[in-house]
Amino acid sequence: MKTIRLLLLTILCLSGLNSCEYMADAKWGTRLYNNSDKLVYFTVSFEQIGGKYVPSTKWPDESWQLRPAREHSNGEFLLGWRSVSAKSTDSIAVFVFDPDTLSKYTWAEIERDKNYLKVYKMKYSDLPVGSGRLYYP
Repeated sequence: MKTIRLLLLTILCLSGLNSCEYMADAKWGTRLYNNSDKLVYFTVSFEQIGGKYVPSTKWPDESWQLRPAREHSNGEFLLGWRSVSAKSTDSIAVFVFDPDTLSKYTWAEIERDKNYLKVYKMKYSDLPVGSGRLYYP
């Protein structure tokens, strides 16, 4: 029976569900529930130090980590456990953006003007775990 399950999982992963590896590696993540009537994007602030992501409250370095949260729906941000180095005493920030702002301005202009919809700053240990989530707005 174990052999059949392993075979099915392998077939699913090889047949285009390459997120299997990503999901199996996932340790750290948070969800943003978007209560608004408009799509938003969000990201979690990390600094890359020594090849690991460390929680931060600074402006996010990489806009490619933006995740969508559709209207009245969850958006999810996940990082693999092998790539994260976090202590419960670390502080972290979650930034929420309007898609129109992202399309009209450069990442540097958005940072300079603090042109985000909302920012949540908290201790790493206060981030929701399991089915918990942050709520926007």
